Amino acid sequence: VRERSGVSQYWRFMTTPISSFWIIPKRINIHPQDSEKLLYMFGVEKCEKELKVALDKTRRVHKLGKEEQRKEIKTVAHDMRTIAESLFKLILCFHQEKYQYKISNYDDLTLGHLTSPLKKTIYKNDIEQSLIDEIPRLANDMSHDSGNPIDVKNLDTLFKGILIYIDAMLALGEVDA
Repeated sequence: VRERSGVSQYWRFMTTPISSFWIIPKRINIHPQDSEKLLYMFGVEKCEKELKVALDKTRRVHKLGKEEQRKEIKTVAHDMRTIAESLFKLILCFHQEKYQYKISNYDDLTLGHLTSPLKKTIYKNDIEQSLIDEIPRLANDMSHDSGNPIDVKNLDTLFKGILIYIDAMLALGEVDA
């Protein structure tokens, strides 16, 4: 509560582990907790759109020469790696209150660092854990010079793996709404 010019104002604040805000007019009566959830779901939907845009870049890759194919696949894999990183940070933040993560700066976390807390708390079955390990392996292998052959099929596997976690988050958002 704040008093200014003889008028009392009531302010309610929410803190989120990701620096973000969304100004919501009072008249639509959305609570701060709801606006926080809307932000997370907006972020997940943004990841989904960016993932589809990245995959769409490979539609004509078969028409390119070998070296151009390799460069394009590496670029798309890097884009997908960045998307997976953003998505996993959103998932951690979405579940932060429930699992009480002790992360000082989400910006410093890389894809490899994100999988461990996800596997310890949220994704505990063998299939989920196997897939969550596969995503950084594929993304790093294809986006960095690992020396391994680069194959468009692996890009499709990476896309589908990330999409599974996007769909799970979107479904969770719908259930909680």
